[in-house]
Amino acid sequence: MKYDEHMLVFHRPVYIPSLLRAGRCFLGGQFLALFTNIFQLNRIVSILNRFLTDFLFRWLPY
Repeated sequence: MKYDEHMLVFHRPVYIPSLLRAGRCFLGGQFLALFTNIFQLNRIVSILNRFLTDFLFRWLPY
């Protein structure tokens, strides 16, 4: 299964599985970019998590 880096030009005559596989690879790349952004925002998420747990344990009755 050969395609170029932009996944637009296919070198196989079966087009529909190639397009589906390219779409799956594209979605995987988008999810990978989203996860890298989430890991870059890990400090802000941890600070917000600390404030939220402090708020929950302080103000909600248990």
